[in-house]
Amino acid sequence: MIFPWEGDQLPWLGLAVVDQAHVMTPVMSEVATETVEAGPGPSIYRVQAISRPGGQSRVRCNETYVKADTGSYADRTRPGPAELLCASLAVCLLKNVERFSELLTVEYELARVEVEAERSDVPPAMTRMHYRLEIVSNEPTRRIELLHRNVRKFGTITNTLAAAVDLTGEVTVRPHP
Repeated sequence: MIFPWEGDQLPWLGLAVVDQAHVMTPVMSEVATETVEAGPGPSIYRVQAISRPGGQSRVRCNETYVKADTGSYADRTRPGPAELLCASLAVCLLKNVERFSELLTVEYELARVEVEAERSDVPPAMTRMHYRLEIVSNEPTRRIELLHRNVRKFGTITNTLAAAVDLTGEVTVRPHP
């Protein structure tokens, strides 16, 4: 465990963190942002992140912790910001497959997505993202295409990213044995 805190002693509230040597150290960098249920106003989402020198970081999303790479050089064992952005798109697509399969009564056995992003160096920015969504289902292709149109049209992350980058995607159907 990178940042072992206990109970209500939460580092994103500006409290001290006990490091591996059990020495109290101040929080190095923090981002205060938890999901709040949708209501009459806009939905608010919050995560908390903490980083120590060397790029060892953890992000708290709801009640789950994700290790992240925030070091100045890429760490191929933990996801960095680009991989987390790709993961956000992938999870958005899969969440909406679930949501719209229920609304449209589309049965599927499995959904799988692969996301690829392209980054420019000057200025540093994502310029293109492409996803391949595979659905294992015995539904007719036209029903899966309808599902895909809804997944793409009504996804919060897909809409946000489509406004910022060239976002493309494709869906394939594999019959369920």
